Amino acid sequence: MEDVNQRKNSQGVYVLVFERICSLLIEISRFKWLLKSEFYLYFGSARGKTSTSLEKRLGRHFKGQKKIFWHIDNVTSHSDTKMISAYYTTTTGLTECSALQGFVQNFHNTEIIQNFGSSDCKAKCGGHLVFFSSNWAVLIDLENYFILRGWFLHED
Repeated sequence: MEDVNQRKNSQGVYVLVFERICSLLIEISRFKWLLKSEFYLYFGSARGKTSTSLEKRLGRHFKGQKKIFWHIDNVTSHSDTKMISAYYTTTTGLTECSALQGFVQNFHNTEIIQNFGSSDCKAKCGGHLVFFSSNWAVLIDLENYFILRGWFLHED
């Protein structure tokens, strides 16, 4: 299985899979989100080189202590967030918005968290965070979904 570290300076789309151990209220500017204790998926992109590559972006998301820059940093840096895994693809034609829409069409026990992580989204997709009401057994279906579509598994 390929590791993102073997693709220095690669670009693409990624999905973070994490579990909230307890509820978390996030307030940023005019937005307020209450994340329940459940599973979530965050769809993001890494379109740059060096510090904004897939390798660096995924590494940053799995790092606990970091400067809060993106909406998702408020979740991934919190001690009650359990990072499970991430999937990524280096396909340049895919966006996080289209990957998210494809996912929610295949998994009906999902809910897009409105406006989360999409303040700079040109596609106006509604949000890049998905509530995934699930259990550990369904995570196998999740892995199969991404692997069968040619995505790679990244575990930190």
